[in-house]
Amino acid sequence: MSEQLARKLFDRGQLPQAKVLLEPFHREGRLSNDGILMYGICCFRLHEIRPALDIMHDLLRRDPTNAYAHYYAGLCEERLGNPAAATTAYRQALASKPDFAEAAEKVAASATAATQAPSGVAAPTVAQSAGAVGGPAGEARRGYLRGQVRHLQGRGGTRYRQTLSFRLVDRDGSIVEVTMTGTGQVGSINEGDWVEVRDRRKKGLVQADEVRNLTTGAQVRFKGEGCVFRTAKWFVIILFLAGAGTLAYAILSSR
Repeated sequence: MSEQLARKLFDRGQLPQAKVLLEPFHREGRLSNDGILMYGICCFRLHEIRPALDIMHDLLRRDPTNAYAHYYAGLCEERLGNPAAATTAYRQALASKPDFAEAAEKVAASATAATQAPSGVAAPTVAQSAGAVGGPAGEARRGYLRGQVRHLQGRGGTRYRQTLSFRLVDRDGSIVEVTMTGTGQVGSINEGDWVEVRDRRKKGLVQADEVRNLTTGAQVRFKGEGCVFRTAKWFVIILFLAGAGTLAYAILSSR
């Protein structure tokens, strides 16, 4: 029960509270593999890097092919200044999950860094090569997430409704899924832009009302559903209720 409650807190971005709930269960060996991963991610995002790495190694002893445990172990090694160990972890993540795009980018970046570094000069870290470091100066405002747009997708859905989704990758390499839904998009986002969004999560997904594009200065949002869409939606609901009422009346009258 506490693990389920911790999941709800985690999905809402309340990481300190989730960590407090998970800690005694992990100490007693009572967490599921997903619970251990969640606990390790909490520690990583709260900048407890060494404990996070130990937790990921603990999970990998139980589940050696867990791609996300390998990936976060790589992020931890990178933060601790161990680029070779980080690259090994990213390769293992990719071997376990061949379509793991972020792990593939890290592996490619490490290869580029190794070939481009001049003789006698230390190669850039994987994060520096992958563009995970840099962007606008400063930290995100309280209650907001800041990172780089990856895997940007826009879907029409219907004539009057659109969905915009992307992965937000922060400087640490942590990944958060973001989605926006509405009509009449104002402002634009491009692949690789640095953005800031309010940290409002539901089942681990940030459902954004507005995205602040730090690269261009634009405020990206949707105007709303639109009058035509709202009218059509309520018309369908009324028809459905009327049909259900007629059917129920017919059934009762036939008895």
